[in-house]
Amino acid sequence: MKNLYLLLALCMHCTLHMYAQQAPDFTATTITGESIHLQSLLDEGKTVVLKFFAVYCPPCNAQAPLLVNLHNDYAATGNVEVITIARYDDDESVQGFDEQHGITFPSISSDGGAVAIESSYAATFGSVGFPRYAVICPDGSTTWNVSPSSNMQAIRNEVDVCLTQNAGTPVAARLMLESFYQTSTNSMHTTLADNNALPSTHPYGFLPWIYTGNENTNNFPNNTVDWVLVELYAANNPTNLVAQKAAILLSNGAISDLDGSGLVHFSGLPADNYYLLIRHRNHLDVMSNNAISIPNDLSPYDFTTSTGQALDAAQQQMGNGTAVLHMGDLDGNGCITRNDFNRLVSDKSSTANYIASDLNSDQTTNSQDFEVLRNKFGVNAPQIVRY
Repeated sequence: MKNLYLLLALCMHCTLHMYAQQAPDFTATTITGESIHLQSLLDEGKTVVLKFFAVYCPPCNAQAPLLVNLHNDYAATGNVEVITIARYDDDESVQGFDEQHGITFPSISSDGGAVAIESSYAATFGSVGFPRYAVICPDGSTTWNVSPSSNMQAIRNEVDVCLTQNAGTPVAARLMLESFYQTSTNSMHTTLADNNALPSTHPYGFLPWIYTGNENTNNFPNNTVDWVLVELYAANNPTNLVAQKAAILLSNGAISDLDGSGLVHFSGLPADNYYLLIRHRNHLDVMSNNAISIPNDLSPYDFTTSTGQALDAAQQQMGNGTAVLHMGDLDGNGCITRNDFNRLVSDKSSTANYIASDLNSDQTTNSQDFEVLRNKFGVNAPQIVRY
């Protein structure tokens, strides 16, 4: 069987063809038992890299570290998914291969549907040798049999093409969170990121937000402050949610995709005027005082220049004039009330790394957080942004 794998691997170099065709959809189960659906990934704006391989294929083993490097390099974008597919190997064999090479991205074996996947791709694009690569853009267009080269450069080039085509409409804004703000530097501290306390997946999948996007990363930019939820509302009806996306907040106040670019891109968003709303897990949410023209990458909306940049001037002005979001909304409902105090009491003495009641971000809930909160009772966000 090992000789068969070697022959198949060598045959890969007999012919090289590249196509811009639609990728066959598939649903499969990974070796860790998770369901994976190609079209769902593409609908989320993901670029997908497929590697068809076999455990005993020498080139597959030789190229595995290069694929791991590619995965790690694109991880911060949150927009690239790497999947390996092994039709001749079962879960146990592929698990051993992944452990040997430090692979953490999804793998599908013969136990999880690899045979059907490979058959559909062979029917669409031709024979499948090992290793064989495909790069699939979010619109489903596929570049097949991409040469891995010595450093995966050809694959990286195809990925970059997909990312450029699907970058989406850029939204730029700047804001400061009161509990992270440092007047001396006019910036925010990055204690959570410095202490590896930020969760890899955004925290807005629960009440009151119930956001269903799956933005995640294990490689935050060094200047990351925290996760935020960015929402756009129709100019003629500021209660009509048009788009939303979890993003990160950088120390200079810029909202950003996970790549640290300082821009948040919305796929398929038409250029138009929108109200911009920024939500945070323990600060009062803010909405722009007026509808703004999007894209605005050349003219970011700056909430920090005055409290009036926010609807109803619902911000705190610091001693140096910088406007910041009010801290203290522990339950995220838009009002700082006794309910927030009760939550702080229930969390007292907690040393959880990431918890809403830790208002001063020292990774401990204690009397210092209470002193911060008691001065905020009765402060509310505008009615229109509350849950």
